[in-house]
Amino acid sequence: MTNRNRILYTFLFILTFVSLGYVLQQGNSLEKSKISNQPELNIALSPMFFINEEFSIETVYSDILKNAEHPLSKTLFLIILVLLISRIVGLFFRRLGQPTVLGEILAGVFIGPSVFGFFFPGFYEFLFIGIGSQALILKSLSELGLILFMFVIGMQIDFVFVFKKSQSIKLISHSLILIPFISGVVLAYFFYKDFAPTHIGFFEFSFFLGIAITITAYPLLARILNEKGLSNSNLGHIALSTAAFGNIIVWFFLSILIILIKSSSFNSIFLTIALSIIYTLIMIFVIHPFLKRLSEIYVSRENLTKSAMAIVFLTLFSSAFLTDLIGLHVLIGAFFAGVIMPSDQKLKDLISERVDYIALVFLLPLFFASMGLATDLTIFSKQNNLILLCVVTFVSILSKFSVASLTSRAMGMSWRDSLSLGTLMNTRGIMELIVINIGYQLGIIDKVLYSALVVMTIATTLITKPLLKYIQSNFFDDDSKQPLEAFRKILISFGQASMGVALIKLSDFLFSSYRDKTQLTAIHITPTEILSPEEEAEYKRKSFSDIEDLMSHLNLNLEMVHKTTENVTYEILNQAKKTNSRFLFIGAAKSLFTKNILGGKIRSILNYAPCNVGVLLDNGLDKIKKVLILKKTTNSLGFEKLSYYLQKVHGRTIKQMTISQFTTLKHDDFKDYQLVLVELELWKEREEFLEIELFNLNSSFLIIQFK
Repeated sequence: MTNRNRILYTFLFILTFVSLGYVLQQGNSLEKSKISNQPELNIALSPMFFINEEFSIETVYSDILKNAEHPLSKTLFLIILVLLISRIVGLFFRRLGQPTVLGEILAGVFIGPSVFGFFFPGFYEFLFIGIGSQALILKSLSELGLILFMFVIGMQIDFVFVFKKSQSIKLISHSLILIPFISGVVLAYFFYKDFAPTHIGFFEFSFFLGIAITITAYPLLARILNEKGLSNSNLGHIALSTAAFGNIIVWFFLSILIILIKSSSFNSIFLTIALSIIYTLIMIFVIHPFLKRLSEIYVSRENLTKSAMAIVFLTLFSSAFLTDLIGLHVLIGAFFAGVIMPSDQKLKDLISERVDYIALVFLLPLFFASMGLATDLTIFSKQNNLILLCVVTFVSILSKFSVASLTSRAMGMSWRDSLSLGTLMNTRGIMELIVINIGYQLGIIDKVLYSALVVMTIATTLITKPLLKYIQSNFFDDDSKQPLEAFRKILISFGQASMGVALIKLSDFLFSSYRDKTQLTAIHITPTEILSPEEEAEYKRKSFSDIEDLMSHLNLNLEMVHKTTENVTYEILNQAKKTNSRFLFIGAAKSLFTKNILGGKIRSILNYAPCNVGVLLDNGLDKIKKVLILKKTTNSLGFEKLSYYLQKVHGRTIKQMTISQFTTLKHDDFKDYQLVLVELELWKEREEFLEIELFNLNSSFLIIQFK
């Protein structure tokens, strides 16, 4: 800034403050010419006001409390509190290997009378008792979140896939609807007299309880299958199609029940059904073709403009509004708006990407909070209420688990997959909460049964992942009682002959129980393309001489391959693909990885390998006497099977150590272990410690990536 500009800025500020001070001083001397209806404030805004006013903590605290009583302030504070607690509890549950959403659901219960209201009654009363407009705002925001969530769920369900698959597994999909539904009706017979609201008939009460027990959380189920690497398996396809088919039928049943509850006469029922049919036809034959045309125009990320999103939101909220006017429910309209979206997956992904953040991160936790306000766990101190809770939870779990397991087993599925399917079908999550929230709003169930169903939802969702992990780890398919037989084609790639020897010893340790069923191939690549046939033969002889001696000593059958190429990484990956290898073992010399152990060629192989990969960090591996397996709370299925297999074959030689986010690793943890097995994801989490300690240890590390 030049001197001239500084002078001008100084003059401008002086002129401003002098003028402002003069006007304020003159204004204080003016007399009011009109009588005001407003109460007179005994405050003169002058410098003397700030000097004469006594400062006290009590005054400031009183002013803050007065401001906090404002409805908008309360609403904002509630939103901050809900989001903060939801994220903290959700992240904690994710560390425990549970779905984040389960922690957010529990956070909603904590905020309600069960925890906050019980332990902090004054704070709870200040926040929730007697609140007016902010309660309506929170309720409206939470319902808006449900509308967006159900829209995304509708988009995720592929009707063609669902009905095509469900036809091939009719016994499973139909029995998982009928038997749990009947179980709910039977439960209603025993609990109707004591727990049904006075104005609700047995038909409505039993019909709803059957629906509540039948539902499965499709989105949470899909997430669990993806985490376990089962999405593309036969089990994954059956679970997803069965859950989706069940959701469609359940929402159809729920629509019928809502019509019966809301309609006052037979004519009203007939009119609602007629309007529903007209609405459905318009959505399918008018709105769907229009949206399909939209997808053809706005198919890329760059062209998904604000106008396109405005059309999508207009369709969504119009559909929800119309179903509410007809006499159904806004969520049914939101769900159907998602269903009629074009089948273009890219467009669906782009829309979901924009909706998910606001729905899942901001609005759904508010729904969990409103749900928690209606859930009171203290009512289960009464014996009858506690019996209701236990029976509902037991029947809900048993009806789905037993039916799914037995029917799938009868259709020829293995016991492992059958039991896994029974476990997965008990995943209820948000979908169950939405259904029981609708029932509570309609007055079909009272607060006691509502709270019991919320607890049942949490319990069944909570046990899903641990039970699935146990079944997948301890029950194996009939055709794979030898759990590593699927990895019987092993490719070993090495540079130095000593690394080749170490890798073969490692392979023999892992697969020695099934040598006759293990096909071993070792490849050595010379990074050049200008060798004569005689030179290549000599290189191969030198590279494999130590390995041939080891083969003779161990009585191993091994195919030896020698290649010459400048592109070593490509040749390794190509060989793995050509031989259809199920496991690729490679070595890493310590001197190459002082900065990043998994960098360079290793990173490329890990990224592009068509099979499972094991990277050996050799610290003088010779005889393997004791092995340490570092495990996370949630490992891939492949790593779980490998751990189970090694424990079963080698017994006391193997020790497993579970590592959580809070586990502190020490140098002594690795003492006396010749080999440490660790999955790639866990290595990345603890890479800094392991890389520093690696060169001070006598242990060799095998980093494994399962695909």
